[in-house]
Amino acid sequence: MFEHEPVQIIKNGKLLYRNMRKELLTKDELMTNLRENGIENLSDVKKAFVESEGNISFVKFKDKE
Repeated sequence: MFEHEPVQIIKNGKLLYRNMRKELLTKDELMTNLRENGIENLSDVKKAFVESEGNISFVKFKDKE
């Protein structure tokens, strides 16, 4: 089975719209996913990726907990 590399969709609290479009992910869907993971603000996220299985992983800034 072919698996693609994780695609970064947030970098230093900023949305990477081009990559989001490639993954067919809307801002509303991403913000819902953030809230479901207990993250209230985009600025708290250092990095986020759409993984090969389709789920989204988040890396928060260490000093913002």
